[in-house]
Order: sequence, then structure tokens, then C-alpha cells
Amino acid sequence: MIRKVWYEAIDPYHSDEVQTFIGATWEDLDEQETEFNKWLGRNHPAGIIFLFRAHTIYESDCSEIDKEIHAEAYKRYIEKQRTHKESENM
Repeated sequence: MIRKVWYEAIDPYHSDEVQTFIGATWEDLDEQETEFNKWLGRNHPAGIIFLFRAHTIYESDCSEIDKEIHAEAYKRYIEKQRTHKESENM
């Protein structure tokens, strides 16, 4: 099973990140994501919540409704990346 999560930076001192989690079960993926979230928020007293907003952009073996939700998040991710690249080129 695979899950890709886009961590959208809220804090201006951080950049967006995409992390891929791979596991044999949903519990494996959840555990990996939880540990990564702790690691990302390690330097902030409130943890990750004031630094990043997490959006799942891909998940294998999920329901059709979840696929639609992930597709919307992926579209927002692509749009933000394109806008960022355009602003760098100006």
C-alpha cells in the first residue's frame, strides 16, 4: 500500500513537502505518517499544527470517494507548484 501526503507550509519559514509512505497495511501507513508528523513538528512547541497542513494526494486501494478527495488535493498541489515556479521566473 502507498500513501502520498503533501505537507503544505503554513509557516513562512518552511517549504511544502511531499512524503511517500509504503506499508503492508493501513496501520503501517498510519504509524509512519504519525511518526513523520512528530518529526516535522519537533522544533515547535505545538508540533506540526502551526507549521504544515497535511493533504493526502494519493492512496492506493482506497474508496472512490477518497480518490475524488485526493484528486482535488493533488490538483491544488499542482496549481500551487505551478504558481510558485511562475513567480520564481519573474
